[in-house]
Amino acid sequence: MSSDIVESRIVLVPVTRAYATYTSFSLHLLGTFHVYAEGEKPLNIRNPHLTPQMWYPPGGLAVVGVVGRPRLGPITSYRTPVYSYQGQYQDTIYVQGANGIVTVKVRLLKDEEAESFLDTLDAAA
Repeated sequence: MSSDIVESRIVLVPVTRAYATYTSFSLHLLGTFHVYAEGEKPLNIRNPHLTPQMWYPPGGLAVVGVVGRPRLGPITSYRTPVYSYQGQYQDTIYVQGANGIVTVKVRLLKDEEAESFLDTLDAAA
């Protein structure tokens, strides 16, 4: 029976590319970042998602997933859910994966552009 138990642990997941947008009424006010990442993952990784890295420079995120029992099927590519957070504008953020750090240029959007961008992401998911 004990062989059926698989301990889950959180690990970094390889990142191929990441995207980020920023919206705000003014660059002097806090705005909202919307970030997601894509890549290829091992079959035994589930639920890849972005998480903040407090030890990293501001804007530092990591893509992590849960190691578990291998899934059936050939699905190896992933796209994380959109991770949103508030902060001061910066033109670059960093996303860490198992294969290193990806530098992401932040797109500055107006409010109406951001809504259509997020609607497009929701429709694709």
